[in-house]
Amino acid sequence: MPVEQSHPNNVSCRNINVIAKYVHSKIGSDLLLTSNLTYMPEYLLNEHNWVPLHVYDEIMNRAITLLKDPDAPYKMGLSAMGLESWGIFKYIQKIFLTVVIDPVIVYQKINDYNPLFNNTKDFHLLSTSGSHCVFKVIFHSDVNPVDDYHSDRYIQGLLASIPQIWNLPSSAVKSISNEYDVLDLLHRKGGVPRHTIKLQGNELVVGNEVIGKRISSYKSESWWKEIVEDAHGVTDPLVYESLIESKSKVDSGIVITKEYRANDLVHLKVGEIYNAPHFLYHIAWTKPSFTFRLKHLFFNQGRSRKTYEDAIVASLSTIKGYTETLEQKVIERTHELELAKRESEYWRSKADELLSTMLPEHIAKKMIEKELESQEVYGTILFTDIVGFTEYSNNNDKDYVDQELKLYFAEITNIVTRHGGWVNKFLGDGMLVIFGLNGDTNTTGKAAKAAQQIVEVIEQYSWGTRVSLSTGPFTIGEYGNGALRRFDCMGNVLNLGSRLQNHADKNQILVCENTYKKLFEEDIAQPKVHNFGAMRTLDVKGIGEVTAYPLITH
Repeated sequence: MPVEQSHPNNVSCRNINVIAKYVHSKIGSDLLLTSNLTYMPEYLLNEHNWVPLHVYDEIMNRAITLLKDPDAPYKMGLSAMGLESWGIFKYIQKIFLTVVIDPVIVYQKINDYNPLFNNTKDFHLLSTSGSHCVFKVIFHSDVNPVDDYHSDRYIQGLLASIPQIWNLPSSAVKSISNEYDVLDLLHRKGGVPRHTIKLQGNELVVGNEVIGKRISSYKSESWWKEIVEDAHGVTDPLVYESLIESKSKVDSGIVITKEYRANDLVHLKVGEIYNAPHFLYHIAWTKPSFTFRLKHLFFNQGRSRKTYEDAIVASLSTIKGYTETLEQKVIERTHELELAKRESEYWRSKADELLSTMLPEHIAKKMIEKELESQEVYGTILFTDIVGFTEYSNNNDKDYVDQELKLYFAEITNIVTRHGGWVNKFLGDGMLVIFGLNGDTNTTGKAAKAAQQIVEVIEQYSWGTRVSLSTGPFTIGEYGNGALRRFDCMGNVLNLGSRLQNHADKNQILVCENTYKKLFEEDIAQPKVHNFGAMRTLDVKGIGEVTAYPLITH
């Protein structure tokens, strides 16, 4: 399951089920709704899972686009009862159907059920009277209401659908005030350029058009009652009493005085109030008649007990299913972990074995134990590359060339290994070899012998080689981060060796002055075994003038 630390999982996937079933009912598929997200489709469609608000909003945006219907969120909410999109909640629906015959009872329980659907807002019932009620909806402090813009109409659809439980007409749900910052709403959801939206004094201006004005409070503005009454048809005095008694102040509130349509999604209507401290929903429904209640009770009296029993059985079955699934998941996961452990141990041993063949034992051991620290060593660096390979490969069969190249590298690798060198890396058709990692004091002489044998071997092939030897101090260690960490070496002696190789002639070994001096010292201590060509003075890129000597093969 994905983990998003910076975005809490505050929206239930029950809502995504509603969206998915509605989209499927309209276009025959919901595949495009949940694909290519950080969460797998099977996770998103599991009613017991939760996702961050931004994931839910993205799915809602996709639904609107797929359906080409800006009012799709409201219709989704309105359809939830009929499509039975809430899993286990269909049994709660049936219980209300057989036991309760008044929508007001359900509306009174909204705040109890709300945490099962989202953790972004709270519902507070301010008043109920006959066939009306008023809700105050407050967003949590860590949620920007604009991020939940589509959900407002979706929730209104859900609230409107409640009378459908008894086959009554849907409720009329109207938002009397909105917590949205109207400037943020117009810009982010309406697509209006931010610089064209202004609050000038007490007026809301878009472009050069005044579309709203500030209000101080519901109670103090006598004209507000008339605007709301005209725009929403709210006439019940108890509703106004509730609003006033709840001290619903909107000191920075903005009432829309002129209709404004930003785009298909954002349509501001006269009388709507924005920048309020909370949302206010007014809900009106058809009150069931006495005759309707009698018929309903008579029809459902035999179903009531069965509905309860079905709900209990369904709940127990669900719990049992979760338990069995969890047990199976634990068994499967344990098995997977055991296999992974075995596989990890196998490849670890293979990696250890491979590493030990590539590096001296003491270095490989420290790398395996993650204890290798950077250190300076004194040794000799050998660079070699192929001369004339491009022409050769262009004139010969590719497979044949590949086989020849593999044979060549195998031979010179064996030569290097026999003389105590370690292949650090392959560089295209060349390679870098380190002598001195094993603490041997005679590394320069062994490097020279290896270089001479490489030049002798090259005579078997249709190409030539250039070789260089450079001697001095350099640093070894692990470099890079994470999975990219690898053993490597660095220092001026490597730069010198690379440059000398470029100056070498075909089938020539070019050595630096330090290498020459070390080999000369060996010749003094024993019969002379090294022969050199005439000294060369080279202008080496990035280094300057250096002295080099061609080492002659036997």
